[in-house]
Order: sequence, then structure tokens, then C-alpha cells
Amino acid sequence: MAYVPVSDGYVESQQFDLVHFPTQIAYLTNLPTIYQPHDLQHLHYPQFFSKMAFDLREREYRAFCDRASIVCVHAEWTKQDVIWHYGIPAEKVAVVPWGSVFDAYKSPAEEVTLVTVKKYALPDRFFFYPAVTWPHKNHENIIRSLATMKAKDGRTPDVFFTGTSTDFRRTLDRIARQLGVMQQLHYLGFVSPEELQVIYRAATAMVYASKFEGFGLPILEAFQLGLPVLSSNASVLPEIAQDGALYFDPNSPAELAVLMESVLDSQDLRQRLIERGTRVLSRYSFSNTAASFQALYGRAAVLGSNEKLAAPCYDDEPAMYLRDRANT
Repeated sequence: MAYVPVSDGYVESQQFDLVHFPTQIAYLTNLPTIYQPHDLQHLHYPQFFSKMAFDLREREYRAFCDRASIVCVHAEWTKQDVIWHYGIPAEKVAVVPWGSVFDAYKSPAEEVTLVTVKKYALPDRFFFYPAVTWPHKNHENIIRSLATMKAKDGRTPDVFFTGTSTDFRRTLDRIARQLGVMQQLHYLGFVSPEELQVIYRAATAMVYASKFEGFGLPILEAFQLGLPVLSSNASVLPEIAQDGALYFDPNSPAELAVLMESVLDSQDLRQRLIERGTRVLSRYSFSNTAASFQALYGRAAVLGSNEKLAAPCYDDEPAMYLRDRANT
């Protein structure tokens, strides 16, 4: 049997009205809480997690959702996912979307733009994907789509990636070498907010290839900086991007290759996507996010917590997870 973290008494001693856990790390407390499980990826793709990581997530996420006054997620898709898997009442789950984080940053100066383009040798046309190389981020589908394009008509567009490289990067490199597209891939690692904006603005389109997301913040970033978006149709992404993106099956390199060729060949298509993205972005803002959280704080404080503080126990494989596995 295993236990979930319990408050050490600090928040109770300070007489706070409530505790907001904005990440998936939390602890049990008698105070009213807002808990944010960004997604339940581990239930959809357990193969991407060690048994220890899976058990930890399932044990803690379930306990924190059960105990919370309000469970907060970023999309309606995720709300329904939490309701289904954890049996949380619909009225207890709130949806609060984010806005683009670039609202918090000033635009890069012309000098920064010139230096960044030179530093990373950005070509006139290229695709961009900002994502850590976790398996679910699905860089592999982009790599395979490049091989499809090269085999079909010899096209060899470059793709630039930002974000930390994980151990899975070795697998991606092996696949790229086998397919003969290694020279088209450029991993830049972590870049500054100013450099990131330059890359967004310089790219031909963003390819958001993920197999699973709880929101998809880079899509809004792309919309804000006028970058066309090609997006996977997985989980929340069509809900977030709406008609501002072109969609592909995350398991189909052929579908993605067709879209990549289309956006390379048509300036009119790129412009239409930019205009649609701008309209979609107008429905999101961090001002609205802040106002929504302010309202949730008042609601959570009124609801309170009717549970006694205790660390519940969970078996290594919860019964609900076993049920879900049997139905898939």
C-alpha cells in the first residue's frame, strides 16, 4: 500500500482561505483546494511511463481530485476525461483556458532578430515545432513525413525544434539516419523568449505533432505571431485551434506530408490560416484566465472542504484503471 503527500501544517498555520495547486504536484490539506491535473496522459498512453511513474500519477491525481473543492482543467475535452476516469461530478470540474504567454513579453528588437537568424542559421523557409522530445510529442511522425516527401518528389524542407532533448532523442536520431533525413533536422534546445519569438515569426508553418495534450499552448503562440499551424487532431487540439489550423492524424506521416507540401506551395493558404488563427486567438487571453481564477477562488472558499485530513491508500493498479484497460 502507498500513501499520498499530506500538508506539513504550514498552510493551515497561516490561516489561508484556500490553496491553489497550479501544477500536478500537490498535497492533502483540510483547507479548500483547487487542483489542476493538466491531463491524464498516463491512462491513454501507459506505455510512455514506467510502472513507478504510472502508479505515482494515478495514486496522487486520483486522491487530489477526490479531495479538491474544485478540479480545474484547460479544455472541455480534459474535463470529460477527468469525469469519465475518476468519477468526478461535472459541477466540480471547471474549465479555464490559457492565453498566449507572449502577452507577457515585448517584441524582439531588430538587432535581436538579425542575431537570432544568424545564430541558428534560419533558412528562408522551414517548419517549426517547439516541444521537448518526449515520445508523446511525436517528433517521429514529422521525421517520417520528411522521408515521405523526399521519396515522393525529392523535397527536403528543414525542420527546427526547440525544447530540451530527452533520452528518446537517440531513438529519433536513429530513425532519421535510417530514413536519410537527418540533415534536415535542427535541434536548438532551450532558447530565450526573444529568440523563440524570432523563430515563430521566421518559420513557414508550425507542425504540432503531439499524440496527446492537455491544452496546446504553442498553438496560441503561433496564432499571436502570425504563423500558420498544422496540428495533430489528437485529444484537445481541435478544441483549442478550432478552424485556425489544418489537421492530420498523428499516426499518419502521409497525411502530414500532404499538408506540409500544401502550405509550402500556397501563400494564399498560409494567409488564410494566419487570418483564421488571429480570429481564434481573440477568444483567449490571460486577462480572462485571471478573472476566471478569481471567480474560482471565491467559489472554492465558499464550498470549503468537508473531508477529514488523512492519507488514503491505493493498490498498485486501481480497479478503475483495470476497467479502462479492459475496454480498450
